[in-house]
Amino acid sequence: MGELDSALVSEVTITRGEQIKKERTVTQAQDCTDALSKGLYGRLFSWIVNGINQLIQPVEESGPIATEIGVLDIFGFENFPKNSFEQICINLANEQLQNFFNKSVFEKEEEDCYNEGVSLVDIQFTSNQPTLELFLMKHVGLFSLLDEESRFPKATDKTLASKLHSGPGKKYPALYMVPKGGGTIFSIMHYAGKVQYDLQGVLDKNRDTLPNSVLFTMKSSDSLLVKEMFQSRMTRTGSLAPSTRQQKSRKITDTKTAFEFFQKKRRQSKGKSRVFKAKSKKERPVMGTERKGLSTVAYHFKVHVRVCVILAK
Repeated sequence: MGELDSALVSEVTITRGEQIKKERTVTQAQDCTDALSKGLYGRLFSWIVNGINQLIQPVEESGPIATEIGVLDIFGFENFPKNSFEQICINLANEQLQNFFNKSVFEKEEEDCYNEGVSLVDIQFTSNQPTLELFLMKHVGLFSLLDEESRFPKATDKTLASKLHSGPGKKYPALYMVPKGGGTIFSIMHYAGKVQYDLQGVLDKNRDTLPNSVLFTMKSSDSLLVKEMFQSRMTRTGSLAPSTRQQKSRKITDTKTAFEFFQKKRRQSKGKSRVFKAKSKKERPVMGTERKGLSTVAYHFKVHVRVCVILAK
């Protein structure tokens, strides 16, 4: 646990061959611990789902006649006394589903009737495309500005609010409403009604990233399961991709459980002496070994919503 403790409370970097150790504040260390807990839970959940999929997926694809079951599980439209980042994501997903419904039921049907020469009474409906653009438009949409502000270490919820009020707030005045007092409060006119959001804490929730030192510690863990989960790549939707071992498990017919590999390794390691854990060993510094690109909750969410719509078509 020594290396993990060190990674949670400090960050070691190398600049021009010199090690520089920066201690975290108590709040930063607590945030780091929370992020690690969430990361472990999320990766373990994905790992279990991947294991199930690999074990039940046929080794030889059946072609176009293969059967699939799609399940869409989503919260309903939410409007609480205080709405934050979670409600923004949930309500945006509902806006996207409503838009898909409008296009499938109204626009597509009208187009088919017109192409087939069938007379049709003009159907009036309200399109929520402007609302989706307010959230998802490149460079100037709410999510793009949120990700842009998340890159700056000194950014605050107030600076984010200022950008949103002067950006989408001015471009979509009928949909984005700012109270007279301004601040971190704003309202969005959704298809289901008006919802007031509070940006307090939104930046921290969107970043939600693990420091490189913690990632390195997890990737070099003595636990084979933890090592596999953190060495596997993350997909663009934020889920864990199947590991090499899980992919190979499709071709193994004598595997009884998804945990058999780890159980076998554990049995092998029980009879071996673990000299490397002796107290005389000098603890090595924990350093980040990779550069982390854009990997925010908003980024993964946007991709996930886009993929869901594509699959629904």
